[in-house]
Amino acid sequence: MKPSYISIIHSLRHHSCRRIALMVVVTFATYTLAQTQFLREKYSVERPLKVSCDMEFYPFEFMNDEGNAIGFNIELMKKLFSKLSINYDFLVKEKYAAQGAFEYNETNLVLAPVVEEIPGVYYGKFEVASFRSVIVSRKGVKPVRKLSELKDDDIVYAKKGGYSAEKALHDGLLSPSQIRYASAKVAIEAMTKGECDYIIGGGKTMEHYIDKYNLSNSVVINSIDIPAGKIIFASRDKSLILALDAQCNSMEQSGEMFRLTNKWIYGNDDEIDNSLAVTILFISFGLLLFCCVLLLINRIVNIRLKHTLRQLTDTNNIIQAALSTGGNYIICSNIKTGKARNLYGNFIKSESIGMKELFANIHSDDREGVKEAFKEMHRSKDKIHQVKYRYNFGTKIQPQWRSLSGQMALEEDKGKTINVYTTLSDITLVEQQEAEEHNTSEIYEHIFEMSIVGMAIYNTNGTLVSANTMMKKILDPGKFARITAEDTLLFDLPALRGNFIKGDKYTYLVCTNCDLNGNGKPDYIDFRCRPVLNDKGDIAYYMVTARDMKDEREMYRQSRMQDEKIRRVSYDMEKYENELKILLEEANMMVWRSNVEKQTFTLYRDLRTLERRHTMEDCVNFVMEEDKKEELRRVIDPTVNGGVPCDTVVLINKNLNGEDIPTWHAINSVPEYDNEGKIKGCFGLIRDIDELINAQISMKKESERAQDSARLKSVFLANMTHEIRTPLNAIVGFCDVLQAVESAEERGEFLKIILNNCDLLIQLINDILVISELDSNGLSLKPAKVDFADSFHMICTSLKQRVQDPNVKFISVEPYDHLEVTIDINRIHQVITNFLTNAVKYTHQGHITLGYERRDNGLYIYCEDTGAGIPADKHDKIFGRFVKLNDYIQGAGLGLSICKAIAEKCGGQIGVESEVGKGSTFWIWIPETISTTQN
Repeated sequence: MKPSYISIIHSLRHHSCRRIALMVVVTFATYTLAQTQFLREKYSVERPLKVSCDMEFYPFEFMNDEGNAIGFNIELMKKLFSKLSINYDFLVKEKYAAQGAFEYNETNLVLAPVVEEIPGVYYGKFEVASFRSVIVSRKGVKPVRKLSELKDDDIVYAKKGGYSAEKALHDGLLSPSQIRYASAKVAIEAMTKGECDYIIGGGKTMEHYIDKYNLSNSVVINSIDIPAGKIIFASRDKSLILALDAQCNSMEQSGEMFRLTNKWIYGNDDEIDNSLAVTILFISFGLLLFCCVLLLINRIVNIRLKHTLRQLTDTNNIIQAALSTGGNYIICSNIKTGKARNLYGNFIKSESIGMKELFANIHSDDREGVKEAFKEMHRSKDKIHQVKYRYNFGTKIQPQWRSLSGQMALEEDKGKTINVYTTLSDITLVEQQEAEEHNTSEIYEHIFEMSIVGMAIYNTNGTLVSANTMMKKILDPGKFARITAEDTLLFDLPALRGNFIKGDKYTYLVCTNCDLNGNGKPDYIDFRCRPVLNDKGDIAYYMVTARDMKDEREMYRQSRMQDEKIRRVSYDMEKYENELKILLEEANMMVWRSNVEKQTFTLYRDLRTLERRHTMEDCVNFVMEEDKKEELRRVIDPTVNGGVPCDTVVLINKNLNGEDIPTWHAINSVPEYDNEGKIKGCFGLIRDIDELINAQISMKKESERAQDSARLKSVFLANMTHEIRTPLNAIVGFCDVLQAVESAEERGEFLKIILNNCDLLIQLINDILVISELDSNGLSLKPAKVDFADSFHMICTSLKQRVQDPNVKFISVEPYDHLEVTIDINRIHQVITNFLTNAVKYTHQGHITLGYERRDNGLYIYCEDTGAGIPADKHDKIFGRFVKLNDYIQGAGLGLSICKAIAEKCGGQIGVESEVGKGSTFWIWIPETISTTQN
């Protein structure tokens, strides 16, 4: 705890107060330390506070010649961050870039003037500094002091994002077409070349560059009608703003803020000599003490004088107050000298005036009456006479007439008149008030008489006192009452009879109908009777109003009908909007609208619900196909397409919900015009047609697949006809020849040929059956646990007989005595047989090796030969249907495609490794949990 807190606590005497104060101080200190600690942890070395700064805002923020950020704001923030122990980084850019970084949350603090507050941003209360905006005019052009003096074609240079330009645009002082954005340096250079006439910006900044480029004699600088910019902190971190404001207040109290301002803004870096300040302080204190002594002596003397004079002035004050209360004047007119003077008040402006001048200031209409009053006092015994006239307190050119009323009295000596005393009271305000009351009375009387509401006043007995024309019309005999209103008591009126009696003090209201016009149709009349009470609470008179409600009821009925129509229309509109909303949702569509002036593209879920908004440029960039971007621009921007309706289909990298999913959309547009016939944008529908496009793509693929299937069937029939006929011809032909051959050796050769062709025919039929199974229901597997080592040995023994070429050696690689696996052994036999059959066809010397091994938790089977080999560009094609590398070798080209189907069905892989002239290795890998016994 700080010592200042402890001294405050010990100064409190009462124990309970001391306890409360301790809690408050501890809480405040804890909160302050907690806030500081929170900011230190939040802005660490790894995550420093990022601050946006302007690189050209002299003397507040700018880059010096060495490329370092300096200025008043920079030095202030460095001191503040040091006091708060906050890690920070300055992001020094051009103004618009620095402001954009803050708006897009790339930085979290800015110290700058604010033109318009940003939602979600907190602003400091402490005004760090302020600056004025100026306009620099090139000599030779008309200098201006107000931006409104500029012509529409005058171009003003300003810094992009700067306070002066943004404030001028915000307040409507300049239009966007009048501003050309450039840095202060570029603008000044343009002015030196005669390319620029006007520049607006901060006063200090402009003066700095004018001095730097020695332009004082070439330009004129004036203040303009843009309010001074107030530099404050802005951040999305409220705790940071509070901490910075608190530190700024502390620096201002300690004088640090003054020294910074004196150094950077006023250009004075000298500090006040402390010893001189102390000397001045002591001298000032001595002078103050001497003055206090003199004032004390003077006060004692004044008190004694005032006590002596108070008694003399009290009586005079009482008389003065009495006279001034009524605005009174007392005039003494000396008959002998013919002069008049003031005894009280300022009626006569000079010391005295002649009687002729006095009468000349009296209104001409009242002057003779006053003179006659003087004569009457001399003739009569009554020496006091009432008088009333208007007097000019102004000049002859500008008279100020005021009304006066009073008495004139004679003073005589030995029967001769010496003086005439006149007491006057200013009654101008009284007369004005009476005139106003009279006018008000006439107005009320006019309102009473001309009102469209019938009004009447009755006395306490119910007798009519007064009624206006409308009331007399309503109460006309033969219409509502049988006798005149003057002869009908209030309590006998049909609307009141029996319901409102004499003495009732409540307001009575009734609405009745009568034949007001005598046409047999009832008219509705609204009656009100209100007792008016005096100060004692007794009834003074009755105020009665009557109003013909016929027109009002008709208006009400029409209003109800209109309201009903509006309600129905609103209901129908809401119904249609809901139906449209459902249709849009079911059709996966949205309504869109573009604005040419703002360059925006807005999506609506229905006619009212805004979904989201993009710029037109963003919408164009969403298109994934480059050749379609300009086509979309023509649809959404009517200024590009000439204002004609158009539509397109594009692939966009977002769907209608805003998710980053490439989706096909159909968009149409209709141009929209304002009241002056100018294009303001366009609107239309956007529809998600991804399913439709995908369906079309699928249909195209299916169509191609059907065509391929038809082609393959034709090829299949042609191949099968040839492949089946070849072994059959060999079998039939050699069977016929066999009967005529007598040699046992030749008969054996013929039988071997017949058997080989039978095997080929059986293999071909088996392949056809497998292909048929693949095309109909898919390949089926029947896995079972087998000893693969035993099965592999048996198939090798069987297949060894097919290698009949004496130049080819058959080799089998059997690494295990027993290998239990769960597979469809018949399908594996098919694969091995097809591998060997292909190897036999293309191998005429060397060897053919069949083998297997465990690999990658599966069974790896391979067939290696030293045959003709396969070109590298046909490795992937070799596993297709009806693919044959040599059309002169028997075979339908189905074996390897069947092997591939088996591998895929088992979840395995198949492949070939081959080189032309060196042989091939076909292999298959099948995943399986295997138990083994190794040889």
